[in-house]
Amino acid sequence: MTRTDDAGRLRAGVFLVDLWCLGVKDAFLAEMPASEWPRNLSGIIPDDQRVALHPACARKLVEGAAAYAESLGFAPHRDYNASRRVFGSVKAADCPEILTFGREGKPFYLAGPDDDHERIERVLRTLTAKLGADGFHYVVPVHPDAADWSTEETLRDLLCDCPTGTPSFEMLSGFLTALNVCPTEVPAEAVKREIWAGEPPRFAGARVALEAEKCIHAYRQEIGADLTAAREADGLARALNFEVEVDYNDISGASEWCRGFLRPLELWPDAWRGAGERADLQGCFALLRAIAADGDPDGGDIPFPTAALRDEVGGVVLALRDALRPPPAGRSSPG
Repeated sequence: MTRTDDAGRLRAGVFLVDLWCLGVKDAFLAEMPASEWPRNLSGIIPDDQRVALHPACARKLVEGAAAYAESLGFAPHRDYNASRRVFGSVKAADCPEILTFGREGKPFYLAGPDDDHERIERVLRTLTAKLGADGFHYVVPVHPDAADWSTEETLRDLLCDCPTGTPSFEMLSGFLTALNVCPTEVPAEAVKREIWAGEPPRFAGARVALEAEKCIHAYRQEIGADLTAAREADGLARALNFEVEVDYNDISGASEWCRGFLRPLELWPDAWRGAGERADLQGCFALLRAIAADGDPDGGDIPFPTAALRDEVGGVVLALRDALRPPPAGRSSPG
């Protein structure tokens, strides 16, 4: 926005405005002979990318974006107040246009090319503290190989960024599998509070926490689809995600998975509609508890060889799902 005095001196207020989230990201005030402005303007905004605004609408847009960002916790650029002097007596109220901020009703943070890791973390922490994890959208740079990763691979990578003490991928996988078996839907907020075994997430940063939360939601849906496919194909398919080291008789991954599976039964017994006490299901739960206790297959606690563990656990999970979430009418469950 420019003003020119009687002597031919031009004053320009220049604002870089993010209407979706951050408000006034940059601002400066410049003075020069009016004859020099066209050349300087071309260096700021190419001719074919300009859109003219009425001065009142320009002021309304800039000040509205700044106010929106401040409501989210973001202050305008340090030179914003000085640059606003160019508005003079122009009144934003004279603009008849209705301006909206944010995108589709929520703030949308689009990380810029100059936003480093620390700035991205700071913005995401601010938005999360103000609005919660679901209160905004964002797009930030991802791992260069992430585009080719599955949801499982992405989640494993995210969990690797977490400090020692964060639940393993296997435990989380078992937990999410149990939620797909439980006959009653557990409220999302309750799951969110308890998904880390009762402890708050101790992620390395806000960005990792948000990416993990979205990834967990997607992975839970994938597990449900895998269980359905396993039922319809009369086989395990990809319903389980843990490894067994047969050569070393190592079932630690399976033990963590089973501990994760059993946790929702402990947390929300009412949601299971008495499944834990049903006589016909006691064998299923007893096997899961034996493996969760890291039982020794050679010691008699688990009545089958280590090599058969995945199939046995898979059979138990599918049996529980058929008992607690019967297949739709017209479809038969595996024998």
